[in-house]
Amino acid sequence: MRKIANITSKLFVLCLVIAVVSSSLNHTFGSVLGIVNALQMDAEAKFVVYPNGTVALSSNGNLNLSSMYPITGIPPTQVQAQLIKSDGQYNALINATSTIPSEQASTFPYNATTANIITQYSNDLETSTINAHVTLPDSFAQGSTDIDFTGFPFNSTDFSITGNYTNQEYNGTLSIQLVPGLSFGAIEMDFEGNLTQVTLSDSVIVHYNYTFPVPGFPTLDETTLNTYLAMLNSTIPGMLSGSLYDMTNGVLQCTTFNTTVMQLDSNTVEVSFLVIVQGDFLQLVVDLANSYGQSMGFYGQDMYSLLNTTVSSVKNVGFQFSYSKDIRRVDFQAIFAWDPKEYLNASMSMLPSSYPPELLPYLESMLNTSYASLESYAENISYANSQIRFEGDYTITGDINAQVNSIKNTYIDMLNATSPYYGSIALLAGAKTTTIDIADLRLNFSMDESSVAWEIEGIKVTPTIRHINATTFALESFFNMTSVPPGGFEPPVEGEKLELVVQGGSNGTHTVTLGADATVPYPVPAPDTLAEENTAVWNNQSISNLRHLAFRVWEGYAEAVFNATSISPSNPYTIDANQSANCMLILNSISTPATFCIKNVTTPTDVGNITGTYKLLGNYVQITSDVEGASINATIRVYYTPEQLSALGLDENSLKIFHWNVTTSNWEAVDTQVNTSDHYAWATINHLSTWALLGQSAQSIFGQSWFQMAIAAIVVIVVIIAAAALLLRKKKPAK
Repeated sequence: MRKIANITSKLFVLCLVIAVVSSSLNHTFGSVLGIVNALQMDAEAKFVVYPNGTVALSSNGNLNLSSMYPITGIPPTQVQAQLIKSDGQYNALINATSTIPSEQASTFPYNATTANIITQYSNDLETSTINAHVTLPDSFAQGSTDIDFTGFPFNSTDFSITGNYTNQEYNGTLSIQLVPGLSFGAIEMDFEGNLTQVTLSDSVIVHYNYTFPVPGFPTLDETTLNTYLAMLNSTIPGMLSGSLYDMTNGVLQCTTFNTTVMQLDSNTVEVSFLVIVQGDFLQLVVDLANSYGQSMGFYGQDMYSLLNTTVSSVKNVGFQFSYSKDIRRVDFQAIFAWDPKEYLNASMSMLPSSYPPELLPYLESMLNTSYASLESYAENISYANSQIRFEGDYTITGDINAQVNSIKNTYIDMLNATSPYYGSIALLAGAKTTTIDIADLRLNFSMDESSVAWEIEGIKVTPTIRHINATTFALESFFNMTSVPPGGFEPPVEGEKLELVVQGGSNGTHTVTLGADATVPYPVPAPDTLAEENTAVWNNQSISNLRHLAFRVWEGYAEAVFNATSISPSNPYTIDANQSANCMLILNSISTPATFCIKNVTTPTDVGNITGTYKLLGNYVQITSDVEGASINATIRVYYTPEQLSALGLDENSLKIFHWNVTTSNWEAVDTQVNTSDHYAWATINHLSTWALLGQSAQSIFGQSWFQMAIAAIVVIVVIIAAAALLLRKKKPAK
């Protein structure tokens, strides 16, 4: 299978879509296409159905691999991913951690390596900075091979190679510093070239009659050195047997092989050399890869074109690789810059000839249709202390959901055209008419040798709706997507556990409750559990068995109470409509199962006007039920805000809950308590009606009776004091 691109604008979205959608559908709907086929699967799939027919999907569970297909040698891995939409763009955040098992982490190379790769992408250019360090141990055994790192050349050599690459031309230096007393002195070799030629030049110091610590390597003297140089000069260049041309089947040819020996003293010479090799180095890589079976699906011209495209998209490379004998440490640093969009555009025209011709139009359509683009990203990959960490932050512009659905539909068309078995599965028909929204995707994933665990949230789909009547609809095609042809196996199968949760959702103005479609003869299995907030739970049922569920839409907030006998003052049932209607209904008892609907109404048509000194605080609250004459005992709470009180100038202590009495056609107050801390009024009720929270205006201090009496008392006191003073003055004797 061809791998067209790595991290590019279009294929990043493609990879994200395939990973997210495939994972969510496979785990949520079970082994739809037989991808996951292992025993001991324990999963939950939750579907929240909203009034417009949109379904929010979430899934979590565990897949036990130890019983059937254990995975050995993989490190425990955790992945978290999230999509965040903001200011017309998306941010994809990915964090992953893999921990090397302790028995491996304590061994080489895991215990001696640190590495870090930082990648930035913007303005169509990706730049990566790489830093890695490995400290070699005394020895290392791998299979039958035992490497002694305390011996030659590790104890005798400092080694480094530096290089730069720009616009398909490269240059660099190879430096080898040997300890004194060996046959060779310092080696400094320069190299430069391009894709069709490489030039090696410089010199090496040779010491005669010195030992070389390699078994079988002869002691060099003048005769031996000249013999070796003559042999190389007579075999490597040209096109004869034993030449570079012969060894590479004509791909490379050494056109120049010049050596010059200059005597430095009686025991030392300097050998200068100039070597030029010409040919097609990309073809050499292709030949080597194919000969060793490492082509990964690319053959001949396909692989050559891919390599040429890769090299062309690389803009700059700078690197340094070094080894220090004193601390036995290998260091590698590099800076790498390339244009992934250029790579993608060039590679899109190179679909492998090994692909069946009928697939090519669909693959080309996927690659050529772009609704979203990757604007920038930052990645950090590190290894230290037995942990591999990955952090990615990606900025995507455009319509990622349009990209998801375009790829999904093209993929389904391809399966219908090329795979008759898959084309007969209801999944394809249902998925083609279902749109996917991943704008709020959240994913948690973990895996070790014995199990896989996942949690997926934030996926919404809009399937085909079948309207049963004006207020009720069904989603048959959606819930039927996991059905299989006769002879197939729809999850859950033996050894698997699958919990299905279906909940009626609310959009703030309307609510969905669950029921069965009475227009079809096929019943829906009875739920194992009926819970609050319009939730039903089925254990070990196939999803397609729920295809005849019916969803009723209510105006306002509605909630079905299924088990009336379980409700008591010590076990009340709370219907919380505070968000949509500023009201909460707490049922203490109810005579029969029923659905209650709480609706916020601004101008009800079936009630009279409020008269007198009371004013309406907020809106009217209409509470109804689908069961006529149901007997209830309940507490009603109506919430308000201090800002509402202030705007209307109402006295908080005067608040009362009123209901409309249809018999007397009057608003009547009920015994009301006010919680001034949490700002709600509450009352005990025994019937349903239209309710209103009313209050009286707060009087000013001058209009308060206590203030008027206080002023009157002060006036009287002042008058008495004044009168007494006047009398005393009159009685005062003359001098």
